[in-house]
Amino acid sequence: MDFTVRLPIDAAEARRRLLEKGVLAGIPLGGFSFFTRNDMLLTVTEAHSKRHVDLLVDLLDSVLGG
Repeated sequence: MDFTVRLPIDAAEARRRLLEKGVLAGIPLGGFSFFTRNDMLLTVTEAHSKRHVDLLVDLLDSVLGG
């Protein structure tokens, strides 16, 4: 499943911060069509366990200052 999230910070910066934690996730969508620089495309498939999804949520919260 693909979905777009609008982050409180620039999506490219969020991706950079995730990379610093060893996680490659999300595609910044700024510059495409009607998307803003804070929009990020995320994908989750059946290959991802609930634990993996929860880890991504926790890491995103961490890099967003939550």
